Amino acid sequence: MYPWSASGALQKIYQSLEEQRQVLDQLKAYLDERLVPFQCHVGEHQRNVDQALRHLEGRLKPMRQYIQGEEQNLERMTFHLTGAGGEQFEAFEQFLATHSDLLEQASHYVEEQRRPLQGYLEDERQAIEIVYRELVEKRLNRLLQIFSEQEKIIESFRKSEVKSEYETLAEYLDERQKAFERYVRTADFRPTEFFVQLKEIADRYKPQDPRQDTLFAKVFEQTVLADKKFRQALSVSVPAPSRPKQAKKRRSIPSSVPLHAQEVEVSHNGGYAVTI
Repeated sequence: MYPWSASGALQKIYQSLEEQRQVLDQLKAYLDERLVPFQCHVGEHQRNVDQALRHLEGRLKPMRQYIQGEEQNLERMTFHLTGAGGEQFEAFEQFLATHSDLLEQASHYVEEQRRPLQGYLEDERQAIEIVYRELVEKRLNRLLQIFSEQEKIIESFRKSEVKSEYETLAEYLDERQKAFERYVRTADFRPTEFFVQLKEIADRYKPQDPRQDTLFAKVFEQTVLADKKFRQALSVSVPAPSRPKQAKKRRSIPSSVPLHAQEVEVSHNGGYAVTI
C-alpha cells in the first residue's frame, strides 16, 4: 500500500484522521476520569443489594417451606372431603377456603419482602442516570451531533452509484497502467503503438457528456491531457486510418538546389529524393 504522504490530499486526510483519533482518545480519557467513579458506585450498590437479598432469602426460606407444606395439606384435605360427601362438613370446607385465602396472602407477603431492596437499587441507578444525562445533554450533545454527521458522510460512500463510479474509474486507470507497463517492458519501445492503445481505452471509457461535473469526467480529462503532453514531448503522432499509397511524383529540381541533377522524386511528405 502506498504511503499517505504520496499525495497532498491523502496527507490532509491522514492528518484529519489522526486529529480525530486524538480527540476520541481525549474524550475517552475524560469520560474515564469523570464517569468511572459513578459506574463503580452502581456496581458496588448492586453487590450490596444482592448480598442483602441473599440474607433476606435465608430468613424467608422457612416461611416459604411452611406455606408450601400448608398448601399441600390443604390439597389433600380438600380431596378427602370431596370423596367423603355429605353436608355435615360444609362448615369445615368454609374453614379450608378461608385458610387457603390466608395462605395466598402469606405467600404474597413473603414475595413482597424483596421489593423494597429491588426498588432501592433501581432508585440509586436513576440517580446516577441523572449524571449521565447531564453529561450528554449539556456537555457532549454538540459532539454527538458531529459524530452523527460523520456517520452520514461515511454512509454516502457506501451508496451504489458512488461505489460504481469508483469501480469504473479503477478499471479505467488499471487498463491505462497495463498499457504503460507493456510499453516500458518492450525492448524496442514503440510509442506509436502505446498511444494507439491509450486512445482505444479512452474511446471505450469516454463519458457521454464530458461537461458533466463528475469525478470520472475530471479524472478522464486530466488523463487525456497527460497523454497529449507526453505524446507531444516524444513528438509522436497517432496515425490516421490507413489509406492507399500514392504514386511518387517527379518534377524539376528548383534552381536553389545546388546539385547537378535534372529531376527529383517528391515523397508523400513533401521531402526531396535527388536523382543524379
